[in-house]
Amino acid sequence: MWHSFEPVNLETAEGDGLSVALFFSEAFMADFSETSASSPPDATLPDRRLVFTVGVSIGLLVVLFVALFVPVVKAWNIDPNYSHGYLIPIVCIYLGMRAFHRAGPPSAGDARMAMMSLIPGAVLVLAATVVPWPLITFAALAMILRGLAVAVGGRVWAGYFTAPILFSFFMFPVPALWTSTLALWLQDFVSRMSGQLLEPFLIVIRKGTVLHLVGVPQPLQVGEQCSGLRQLIGFFAFAVLLGLMLDRPAWWRILLVLLAVPFAVLANVLRVLLMCFGATQFGTEWMSGWMHHAPAAFTLPAGFGMILLVDYVLSRLVRAPGPEPAAATAPAAAVRRFDVRALKKCIAALGITLIVQLILLLHLRSVGVESFPQINEPLAGIPTILSENWVGRDVPGVESLRAQLPYTADDILLREYRFRGSGSPVQLYAVHSQVGDDRKHHPEICIREVTGAPEDLEARERVAVSADGSRRVQRFAFRTGLAGRTTVYYWHYTFLPEQSDRTLLQSIHQGLGQHAPSLTVQVSTFSTDPTELAAIENDFLPAVDSIMRERLLPSSAVIATTRLPVTLLRQ
Repeated sequence: MWHSFEPVNLETAEGDGLSVALFFSEAFMADFSETSASSPPDATLPDRRLVFTVGVSIGLLVVLFVALFVPVVKAWNIDPNYSHGYLIPIVCIYLGMRAFHRAGPPSAGDARMAMMSLIPGAVLVLAATVVPWPLITFAALAMILRGLAVAVGGRVWAGYFTAPILFSFFMFPVPALWTSTLALWLQDFVSRMSGQLLEPFLIVIRKGTVLHLVGVPQPLQVGEQCSGLRQLIGFFAFAVLLGLMLDRPAWWRILLVLLAVPFAVLANVLRVLLMCFGATQFGTEWMSGWMHHAPAAFTLPAGFGMILLVDYVLSRLVRAPGPEPAAATAPAAAVRRFDVRALKKCIAALGITLIVQLILLLHLRSVGVESFPQINEPLAGIPTILSENWVGRDVPGVESLRAQLPYTADDILLREYRFRGSGSPVQLYAVHSQVGDDRKHHPEICIREVTGAPEDLEARERVAVSADGSRRVQRFAFRTGLAGRTTVYYWHYTFLPEQSDRTLLQSIHQGLGQHAPSLTVQVSTFSTDPTELAAIENDFLPAVDSIMRERLLPSSAVIATTRLPVTLLRQ
C-alpha cells in the first residue's frame, strides 16, 4: 500500500521535482567536465533544455497551488492537530530524494500517460478553486505530480515516487465532521479508562468527561487536547515514515498504522493519570498556566516508543526482506538524448490551467468575502435594559472565556440580566465570527457531552420569539448537580449575501467554499420557577431578538437553530 521502492502503476504517484532538477544539474556538470575539445560546443544543450523545462514546470506548479494552499497553511497556524504541517513537505522532499536514488536516472517520458493523469489533476485544481476543500487540493496535487513524473521518466520510473505523494496527505486537514466525531469518542474513552485505572488508588466520580477526585476541590476536565486526536495524526505519520525508512513489507506498515489508534489513547490516558496524581499532590492551580501542558511532553515520546517497540519485536519474530538495490545509473548519453517534448506538453497544459484559474479567481472574487454583510455595531451595543423589565450588567472574565474558545471570536458578550433587578439571574452569551466559527459552540456538546449533564428530552422544544411564530429558538434543559436544572435557549443568525445577481459558480463558491458571518446567542438560567421561565420566554427572548434585528443585524440575516459539526471547548 505504501511501498515506495517498487514500480507501481498508481495514478496518484508523485515525482519529486526538486530531486529531478538536482539530478539533471549534476548530470549536466558531469557531461561538461568530460566533454573533450573535439566535441561540438552544443553537445550539452539538450541537458540545459531539460533542466530549464523541469524548472519551468515546478514554477508553474507552485504558482498554480499558491491560492489553494492558503486555507491549508491557515489550518497549520490555528489548529494544533495540524501544527506539524510545516514539516511534511521537508519529509516528502527527503523521501523523494531517497526514491530517486533507488529509481536511478530517467530515460524517456510518456506524454500520453502523463496527460491521462495531468488533465484530471488540472480539472481538480479548477474545482478546488471554486470549492477550496483541502482534500480536493490534495487529489489535484497528487495527479499533477504523477503526470509530471511520468512525463520525465515514464510510468515505471514515476512509480518509485508513490510514497512521497501519499505521505503529503498528512499536511492536509480532514473535514471537521470526522475530527469532531472522533474527538468526542476519544474523550469519552480516555476519561472512562482513566477513571477505572484511578479507582484502586483514588476515589473518583466520573460525570461524562469530568473527573471529580475526592480531596481535590476543582474537577478535572478531559478536554479535546487530552483525547489523543492531536497525537493520533502525528502517530499515523510516524508509523508510515518508520515503515518507509526501514523498508518494511506492506502488511507490516499497515499494522503499525492501525496500532497508532490504541497507542494514542494509551499515551493520553498516561497524561490524564499524571495530571490527576499531580492534582492530588500539588492542587490544581498549576494547571492554569504553562505547566498544564507539561504532562503532554510524555505523550508523544510514549506513543513513539510504543510504535518502535512493536517494530522491534516484529523484526525479531519476522525476517524482513532487505531493501531493493538501487537502479543502475543510466549513461550520460541517455540523458543527452532525453526527449523533452512530453514535459513541454505538460508545461503547456499547466500554463493553460493557470490562465483559466486566474480568470476564475477574478470572477469568484468579484463577489467574494466582500459581498457578505457586516454586523452593524459591536455586541456591547446591546442595551443593559431590555423591554423596561430586564436590568443587566457585564460579567467579568470575558477575555478568559475568549481564550478558551477553539477559534478566534471577532466579538463576544457575556452579560447577566434580572427581571426588574431581582429574581434569578439570566445569562446572555453572544459571540460573533466573520467566518461562521461561532457555530462550533452548541449546548448539546458543551453541556451534555462535556460535563456529562443528562438532558431532559421532554423539555426540548422550539420557542417562538415573534408574534406570528415564524421566528423560533431551541430550548434545552439539563440536570446539573444533585437537584439542579439548567435551561438553555439557543439560536444563531447567518448573514447571507445581499447580492442577488450572482452566477452559479459564485453561488457554489460562497455556499460551499466560504463560511458566511454569523452570530450565536445563548440564554441560560438555573431557575425552575414556571413564572420566571414564562417571563424569559414571553418577554426576554423576544426583546433580545428584537434589539438584534433593529441595531446589530443586516437585513439579510436569517435566524435558525441547526447544529454544525462542533469543536469542543478546551478547558
